[in-house]
Amino acid sequence: MLDRILIRPRAVRTSSESRLRALGFEVNPHLPYLDRTKARPHREVASRAMVLMALLQVYFHAPPSAISDWLRENRLLPHLSPSETALLPVSRDELSEQQLADRFWTIEALWALAWVGSLVDDLPFDRPVGGTLASMLPDIGKREPAEPFVRSYRCRPYHDLFRQVDLHYRAHWFARHCHLRGIETKVVDLDIILERRKALEWVLDRSTPWDEITLDT
Repeated sequence: MLDRILIRPRAVRTSSESRLRALGFEVNPHLPYLDRTKARPHREVASRAMVLMALLQVYFHAPPSAISDWLRENRLLPHLSPSETALLPVSRDELSEQQLADRFWTIEALWALAWVGSLVDDLPFDRPVGGTLASMLPDIGKREPAEPFVRSYRCRPYHDLFRQVDLHYRAHWFARHCHLRGIETKVVDLDIILERRKALEWVLDRSTPWDEITLDT
């Protein structure tokens, strides 16, 4: 709680802008500073990571019934969002092209939650998920339980989470700016930052459900 009170949003904004400029980003000085929010409990964040991991397996041809059974056995069904619940029985072949793409890109949201739990050290804007992700997570194919991961998961300190959200918010503006104007940039990938920012914003927004997280810039 004290960590949250001591956050100075204006100073965080200045720090984010300096860091992004050093990386070759253009920054928008008119973007507001972010308000302090309240982080979700460790267990809730870990459970969301398990849900994302499980649903991602459908992209890699896992049968929906096997995913449903694993989620049920691990008491994770209540952690699915309404949109996720609706698509849970749907096989890979039945997903639309957009739904399939959306399912694939959630791997980046999962990678962001791995960072939140200190399982990875950094989230470079121009690099996709690392190859070590699978080794950090339970193996659904072997029916490994989720509880050891959930029980051991601990979120980073609030000030680290807040700074990362602020950094992604400002980097997202540049990525979208380039995309809308057809400008090629090697310093940030829009698809990567969209998914990671959604996960980070959700962690620091207890009042907004997963399906309703907005990514305004």
